[in-house]
Amino acid sequence: MDEHLPPLYKDQRVEDRRHLKYLSVAHYAFAGLLVVGIGFLFAHWWIFFHLLSCPGIFADGCAKAPPLGFFALFRWFYVAVGAALALGIAANVVAGRCLALRKWRTFTLVVDFVNFFQMPLGTALAICTFLVLVRDSVVELYHPGLGGRPERS
Repeated sequence: MDEHLPPLYKDQRVEDRRHLKYLSVAHYAFAGLLVVGIGFLFAHWWIFFHLLSCPGIFADGCAKAPPLGFFALFRWFYVAVGAALALGIAANVVAGRCLALRKWRTFTLVVDFVNFFQMPLGTALAICTFLVLVRDSVVELYHPGLGGRPERS
């Protein structure tokens, strides 16, 4: 008797909204991990600078202190990596908000293209986001004229 019942169809719009909500939270969490990365970067700079600028380390004569230009070069390295992390934080927060509001789909895809190179978590997040955002049913949610206006809760 059960073989004659029609299959149960799930509403794809409900699934898409749920996936977009999860991806939005994941982008916020990834931005939080990038904040932790800035903390590690600062801790690395602090240890690096204080250990190599301590005269007692090089007092025994078996090693020379690095030249001052060495510190200047690494200072720019830390600034560049810190700026890249800060831009990643801002971009992922905005992308998470865009996913929640179902706006700026292309911006979110660009952010995830950049996240793809941040192994391994950024890669996983980028692949999942890309797979969800290219679905036709999700594209319809991003266009208000097609009935995809975000719900007010």
